[in-house]
Amino acid sequence: MWLCVGVDVGGTNTDAVILRKKEVLCSAKVPTTGDVTSGVTEAIRSALQQLPQEYQPNPAQYVARVNIGTTHFVNAVVQRRGLTKVAVLRLCGPATVSVPPLCDFPADLRNVIGGMHYFLNGGFQYDCSCITDIDEEEVKRVAEEVHKAGWLFIGEGDPGEVLSYI
Repeated sequence: MWLCVGVDVGGTNTDAVILRKKEVLCSAKVPTTGDVTSGVTEAIRSALQQLPQEYQPNPAQYVARVNIGTTHFVNAVVQRRGLTKVAVLRLCGPATVSVPPLCDFPADLRNVIGGMHYFLNGGFQYDCSCITDIDEEEVKRVAEEVHKAGWLFIGEGDPGEVLSYI
């Protein structure tokens, strides 16, 4: 069963919750840090450690999504500062290649954060039917290329599919 992590960065505390569908499995609260990232990391780490035994010893393997709500992020986007280049790895086979990632982002924001994207074999239709089988070597090759370029990457496709091959 896939899990969703929700994080809220406030001025004083950073909170993390872990959900399985609509059920809250655990939560954690840590002080917000000046660099934000270490506070977010600590909140998630603390919450993961509280998960039931069935998710241990490697609870991160069950996480399908992390949602982070923070004014720091909103301010970075609005100001176009402090953002990291992001490559998108979309598991879609021959489907959805006509709609590139970030196509609905404002051009100046798209130029700041992205431009590198890949359409890879794999993924599922909305009705859960398989589009194409995942090509494990293709995912590893592209992930390595993105990593060597110094970019972060995100995956579009079934929860956990991309990261499970890296």
